[in-house]
Amino acid sequence: MELQFLTGDADAATRHGQQALELFRALGDHWGTSAVQYHHGLALHRAGRLDAALAVHEAALAQGRMGLTNTVPYVLADMGHIAVKLGDTDRAAQHFAEALDVARRLVAEGNAPASLGEGDLALELGDPAAATRHYTAALNLLTGQGAPEWEAAALNGLGTVAALNGDLDMAETHHRSALQAAARSPASGARAGAAALEGLAYTAAARGDGVRAGNLLGTAARWRQWIHQPAWRTELRVIDRATTLARAVLGDHAYDQAYGRGLEPPPGTVVDLQQSVEQQLTTWLREPAQHA
Repeated sequence: MELQFLTGDADAATRHGQQALELFRALGDHWGTSAVQYHHGLALHRAGRLDAALAVHEAALAQGRMGLTNTVPYVLADMGHIAVKLGDTDRAAQHFAEALDVARRLVAEGNAPASLGEGDLALELGDPAAATRHYTAALNLLTGQGAPEWEAAALNGLGTVAALNGDLDMAETHHRSALQAAARSPASGARAGAAALEGLAYTAAARGDGVRAGNLLGTAARWRQWIHQPAWRTELRVIDRATTLARAVLGDHAYDQAYGRGLEPPPGTVVDLQQSVEQQLTTWLREPAQHA
């Protein structure tokens, strides 16, 4: 279901999700019902349909609380992420706090998506030190969890904080690591891969390489079109900072040329979300892998 949303087939995804939901409801399985609704809501969230995602998550939460299943902290965490994107910081904080509380009541060490969301919230509130703590906590919780898309998101968060602190070397290291993590999950990690490119574009622009920054921003924009995931309001801040710096270095005309080169894949490029993100972007940029 989530993969179908990522490839733009929302109708098929919704149909399959509804079929699974009906089966679990027929069984009276609150966990299964909640799990299907959670993944449906997560897919809607990734597709940018935030109001619809919240409605589905509310239903998942009601089912999950009938016996307090392990879906509850994940549903709450994703609702918190949506609240951050909508600018509702108070509600986001409430959701993340409850997600962590429920996770501990379920004898879990923590909840990585909630910690990751707290990092995003701290950045939104202008507290980079707190953001670093939360992103680091998320990475620690993700060790061995097999969730490279969340790992990539946390690394991108650390990269953003490093860039804000003026540490471009550390920012680049984190964004490169995020790109590598995203490549391990080509479909669900594609958004984080695009965000990593945008973070790398900022570091390039800040070092005076406007051409490189324009190439990367154009590539990330086209990649987002392919995966049907436009930048969130929170992600646009990095894009805007990188764009402003690159334009200042190059001037508008040269920047537009560099950006356009990123938008146009070379002849014969094949788009396949099951291939490595890094491999395809490298081919697209016509540059060695280490420069992606």
